Amino acid sequence: MPTQTSLTATDLLRKRHEEIKALFAQTLHAEGTSRNEPFERLCAMLAMHETAEETFVHPLARSISDAADTIVLKRLEEELAATEQLAKLEAMTPTDDGFDAAFLQFQSAVLQHAEAEELELFPLIDAHCRDNELLVLADAIIAAETR
Repeated sequence: MPTQTSLTATDLLRKRHEEIKALFAQTLHAEGTSRNEPFERLCAMLAMHETAEETFVHPLARSISDAADTIVLKRLEEELAATEQLAKLEAMTPTDDGFDAAFLQFQSAVLQHAEAEELELFPLIDAHCRDNELLVLADAIIAAETR
């Protein structure tokens, strides 16, 4: 079955991590109400990204081994903590006192989570799956993102 992308699923997710990092930077470098737009795009991107991982990546990874299942459970704990941090941020505006400190804490948690995925989870998926499977999975992730 031909695929629409030349990126494997894990490469696509790494690319999404870079896009998320860029949105964090855009939000940090904007001032006042001009922070609203990049922050809203960041929130939307994170929601889409986590949904794709929970729908496609985590079930696959959990089926690989008990060790992979343990890694996924740890990543899910991190995601829950980040979701709670994000809820606090969303209750604020980017110009509120305390937003910067909360945003930096949230950024750190999300970027540590992404790094852990890239170092621990993605190599297991890459080793377990054939390239064509990872290409098809990438197509499914892209399709889900565009819905």
